[in-house]
Amino acid sequence: MFRLLKNWINILRFNAENKSKTPKKPIPPDQWALNASVQKHQKQPFASEAFNQLETHFTPEKLTRFLPPATTWAGLESLQTLEWLSVFLHHPAFPSPPKPAKPLRWLDVGSKNFAYAPALAVFLQHWINLEIPWQLTGIELDAGRLDAQGISRTAYANGIVNLLPNTTYRSGDMLEETQQYEGISLFLPFVFEDPLVSWGLPTQQFKPLAILTQCVSLLTQGGVLLIINLTPEEAAQQEQLFQQLPDALQQQLTWVKLENPLPNSFINWQYERIAWLCTKHPPLHQPPSA
Repeated sequence: MFRLLKNWINILRFNAENKSKTPKKPIPPDQWALNASVQKHQKQPFASEAFNQLETHFTPEKLTRFLPPATTWAGLESLQTLEWLSVFLHHPAFPSPPKPAKPLRWLDVGSKNFAYAPALAVFLQHWINLEIPWQLTGIELDAGRLDAQGISRTAYANGIVNLLPNTTYRSGDMLEETQQYEGISLFLPFVFEDPLVSWGLPTQQFKPLAILTQCVSLLTQGGVLLIINLTPEEAAQQEQLFQQLPDALQQQLTWVKLENPLPNSFINWQYERIAWLCTKHPPLHQPPSA
């Protein structure tokens, strides 16, 4: 009974906030002041050694150009996300950037308020080394959700992406996407239904296999998919989802589970993050040409 009531409340909240026509003006940087999220989660003292390692990898100029101050949640979460992206980049299976005819396209799925968008911008700038232009897109199904201050995810995200080149954020359903991407990030997807309901989403939105299938389908050949799970239990479930992909997609996807949990040098997260590095390649058994 409680679960049914919770789901009914989630449906009402989801519909009300995401169908609202109230304008969602971007939140400017001067309103990203030190807040409860930063005070609650930031590790003390500041992880200077980890930050120096990021400077060595990405160069101080790139960090200064894109990252907000660490006294804001966007800055703190970007530092933590960039540390994770650095782990991906150092993995021997991480591919060289493809050479698309158009700008390299990267899609972040389930972006929430896209606070970590600056980290993805630094990562893309570093990965392609300015050889080709890039386009970063964040998509969020629950973009109308309001935080404790009554600020929508869209308003917060637009305040961030307005400061970044080639970056957009939009409300939308990943399952309706049709464009192809050279890279996709899927951070903390819901692979069990209970966390989705606890987080405030309707059970009708629990579609982990469909979302994974769509991610793989939208990847170009040679593309990369980065997945981060919240716990070892979720990572085990994620592996089952890989094995449930349609055979045609399984033949084109190689997934590698990173050996160790991702580091959390900047934020006191309660759970260990487990990461997957996935690459797409032509089918192993292609039909003979006519």
